[in-house]
Amino acid sequence: EQCHDEAGIRWPAHLAPFQVSLVSLGTAEAVAHVSRQLYTALAEAGFEVLWDERNERPGVKFKDAELMGIPVKVVVGERGLAEGVVEVGLRRDKPVTLAPEEVPGWVAGALGGAA
Repeated sequence: EQCHDEAGIRWPAHLAPFQVSLVSLGTAEAVAHVSRQLYTALAEAGFEVLWDERNERPGVKFKDAELMGIPVKVVVGERGLAEGVVEVGLRRDKPVTLAPEEVPGWVAGALGGAA
């Protein structure tokens, strides 16, 4: 009861089943490639990552991540990649856009540096 909001459970990073929800939007090879790189980089940095590459609408993917209480969301989409960025954000905060190589450092900073 202490760790929830209107969307569902809201796990602290150290208790969450996954610290990062990596959401791939679209079927372009560039999306899959960058998502794969981010998954590897985040996992190597010690974070538990749930990579959602299902063929579902974005809203379904976002809602599922919220229901699971995952604290950080990373979104890789064709539009963002056209500009060389992905979206990252803490749950319920406004997301920011970063170059993919900046994401692991941002996540470490956002979660207090501890995986």
